[in-house]
Amino acid sequence: MANLIRADLFGAVLSKANLSGANLGGANLGGADLGGAVLSGAKNLTWEQVSVAIIDDETRLPTEIEENNKDELKAMREKTVAVDSTEGP
Repeated sequence: MANLIRADLFGAVLSKANLSGANLGGANLGGADLGGAVLSGAKNLTWEQVSVAIIDDETRLPTEIEENNKDELKAMREKTVAVDSTEGP
């Protein structure tokens, strides 16, 4: 299990990373690319951290965060899809 407590992951590319079981307490995820990442078993991950990261439809979050923030997550995922569709090949 990775210990990422208070890690500064600002802008990090963590797409498709398996962070299940990682302790993310207090980690800075601002602008971090979590597209396709598995965070479903992450420890101490909060909505505040997720809300400033970049996620997509493949990002797997803890059940509590998914259930308590459905509308916000939907908007975040739609924004990612819109950005992806404007980028060229």
